[in-house]
Amino acid sequence: MSSAGSSQSGSLVPATGSLPVIECPSHPDRKLVLLTATTEKNRGRRFYRCMKGYRTENAYDFFIWEDKYYKYLVDNGFLDDAFLDTTAIDRSKQVQASLPTDVVMQGRQDVAELKGTVGLVDKNMAELKGTVRLLEKNLADMQGTVRLLEKNVAEMQGTISTLKADKMILCAMAIVLAAVFIVAMLK
Repeated sequence: MSSAGSSQSGSLVPATGSLPVIECPSHPDRKLVLLTATTEKNRGRRFYRCMKGYRTENAYDFFIWEDKYYKYLVDNGFLDDAFLDTTAIDRSKQVQASLPTDVVMQGRQDVAELKGTVGLVDKNMAELKGTVRLLEKNLADMQGTVRLLEKNVAEMQGTISTLKADKMILCAMAIVLAAVFIVAMLK
């Protein structure tokens, strides 16, 4: 049985109810899911639907409001008409008001886990920031060392140029001395 009215659902919110959940009439491998509508028109209204292919273009569209679901169960032999002494919706509201839902409990657990994860992420972020600061300091030190080495290389190149000039002068002086020595020997 397919019903109109929630085809524009925003997000689906799981709910708990007092009626048994059956397999989808067209997909025996799938159980129906009780959800709460979040659309403006039907906000808070509960319904059952098949989730096969949900959010795809070829999604199967079995859908029934909770107040019609009881009649569907009785008409199709899933329940005796005397199953409930109150209407399905009244019973469902009583159960929902008296017990926290599995979804709420799961949500609380998820929030606690997420808080723990956020704490770990914050701790890791602080450690990473410390590592980045250390790396930046090391980089600055290395850049200073590179500048010092570049200065030393420039000084060495100047010294090498001076030594080359001095070497030429010494060679010239040696030649002159050798010539003077030879001339002195010949006399």
